[in-house]
Amino acid sequence: MMQFGTIPNRRPNMLRTSVVIIATFMCASCDSPEDKAARIVGNWQLTQSEKLPDGAVTVWVFNREGTATSTLTLRGGQAQVFAHRWQVSGDQLIITTKTGTGEETVTGTIVKLGDKFLQVKDTRGADEVFTRLK
Repeated sequence: MMQFGTIPNRRPNMLRTSVVIIATFMCASCDSPEDKAARIVGNWQLTQSEKLPDGAVTVWVFNREGTATSTLTLRGGQAQVFAHRWQVSGDQLIITTKTGTGEETVTGTIVKLGDKFLQVKDTRGADEVFTRLK
């Protein structure tokens, strides 16, 4: 029985509310690899990267069938186009690039994925941030 002047025990309600909030945030990253891949399909501009030269612009086109192209345009207007294959496995974005001597595969962890925003952390811990183009 509650006495006058005491504070009611709200811990069970707070616990339930906390569990619901945590589950909601966890499910934001519960997309299946297929769902993530479907959300990545489209045109993206790399807007933040330690690897991006000053003044350079990189645009990625991720195609539904698992192919991609990236176009790196340097400050002077010189453009290079690269061919890739890509896939999503769990929370990993795996990109294989054709090189002059074969192929190179790079894996990054998808940190955030929204309709207009993609953040990937590479194996060195550096963030790469992409913005969806219209």
